[in-house]
Amino acid sequence: EVESKRKRTSIAWNDFTLLQFKGKEFAKCNHC
Repeated sequence: EVESKRKRTSIAWNDFTLLQFKGKEFAKCNHC
C-alpha cells in the first residue's frame, strides 16, 4: 500500500491503481 498524502487530481486515477515496485511508482490499469 502506498503511503502518500499527495492528492490525485486527475480523474484517470479512478481507472488506475498506483503501485510501488522496487522503490518506483507506476500505475496499473484496473481494466487490463
